[in-house]
Amino acid sequence: MSEILTLPPKLPKSQNAEVGASKFCPGCGHGITLKALAKAIDELGIQQKTVFGCDIGCSLLAWNYMDLDTVQTHHGRTTPVIYGFTRANPEAIGIAYMGDGGGLAIGSQHLVNASVRGEKMMI
Repeated sequence: MSEILTLPPKLPKSQNAEVGASKFCPGCGHGITLKALAKAIDELGIQQKTVFGCDIGCSLLAWNYMDLDTVQTHHGRTTPVIYGFTRANPEAIGIAYMGDGGGLAIGSQHLVNASVRGEKMMI
């Protein structure tokens, strides 16, 4: 009888290994998106200068998923909070992680204005 060797999955360095099992619903894209984001952060070597913000809803479950400086915000206010961080520290890289409600409904005015001003952040 042959043995099957099972290796633990290799997590990106910027992903918090202590989080445990995903809190997202089966089939949800948040886990895949966050893992891809963590891999990109690792490849770019920007973990130490990245600020990760999220608001309420499903995106809030990501607050401790990443091993980054993280801030929780009110619904729809992640964009202005993150560009506040990047204005206060021009070396910081801001990531605003929101769902459709926080980013496109209640937060759309902040998103449009940040784009017009050319704020340095990723949404």
